[in-house]
Amino acid sequence: MSVLLLHFWLGTPTGTHWDYSLPVTEGSVITHLLLIHNWWPQYAITLNHPYWSIGVEYQLYFLFPVLLWFQNRLGPWKSLALVTAVGYLFWRLSFTTHVGNPSVFGSSPYYWALFSMGISAARLGTPQPGHIAREVSLLDKLAVGLIVLMMGLWWGVECMRYHGHVADPITSFFVGLITLLVLLYGRQIGLFALVSKLWPRRFLRFAGERSFSLYLVHAPMLQIVWLLLVHPLHLHSAGEQVLLEMLAGSLLSLLIADLFYRCIEQPSHEWSRRITRP
Repeated sequence: MSVLLLHFWLGTPTGTHWDYSLPVTEGSVITHLLLIHNWWPQYAITLNHPYWSIGVEYQLYFLFPVLLWFQNRLGPWKSLALVTAVGYLFWRLSFTTHVGNPSVFGSSPYYWALFSMGISAARLGTPQPGHIAREVSLLDKLAVGLIVLMMGLWWGVECMRYHGHVADPITSFFVGLITLLVLLYGRQIGLFALVSKLWPRRFLRFAGERSFSLYLVHAPMLQIVWLLLVHPLHLHSAGEQVLLEMLAGSLLSLLIADLFYRCIEQPSHEWSRRITRP
C-alpha cells in the first residue's frame, strides 16, 4: 500500500513528517522486503517511516528460541537481567563502531531487553493451572537489582555528561521496567479495575486488536489528510492545523486500520492457525 501511495500520490516532499519516508529507492524497497532495512541509515525510515521497527520485530523472532531457552534455564528474572546486559552491550558496541545503524531507528539490540520483559510478564502474570507460584529468590533479586543499579548509574552519567539529555534506549529500559511492574501488580493495586471503569473492556479489546494495523497505516493516512484537507484550507493558526490534522487523521486512520484488520490481518491469523494446527 505504501509503495502504491508513494508512486501515485505521496512521492513529493511537502515539508511534513512524511518527508522522512522519502526518497524511495530500489535499495529501500529490497531491504524492506527482506526486513533488514533498519540496518542501513539510508533505508531505515524510508517507504513509511514507522516501518523501521518492523525489521527489529522480525529479527527478534529469530532470537525468540534463545530468549525462551534463557527463560527456562535461568528463570524470568535472572534471564531478564542477563539479556538486558547483553542487549545494551551490543547496542553500545554498535554505537561505538558505527556498525549496524546504532540510531534509535536502527538495529536496536536493546530491544532484546524489552522483548525479554514481555516474555517475563507473560510467564509471571499468567501461571499455568496447578502451577505453584514461587517466591522471588535472593539471587533473582540481586540480579535484577544489579542491572537496575547499573542502568540507573548509566542514566545518571548521561544526565551529567549531556546536561540532562539521556539517550532514548536507556530511558526505554526504565519505561519497559515500569510497564512490567504495572502488568504484574496492577491488578493487586486496583489499577486494572480503574482502567475498566474509565474505558469499557469492549473498546479496549477493539483498540488492542487493531493496534498493529493502526501502527502500519497511520503515517500515510495523516499525510493524505494534510494534502486533501488541512493544507487546502490555509488555516492561519498552527494550533488549528494540528487539531484538525489529529482529529481527521485519527478518524481516517482508525477506519483504514479496521479495514486492514478485517481484510488482511485477521485472515492471516486464521490461515496461520490452520497450517500450524496439529
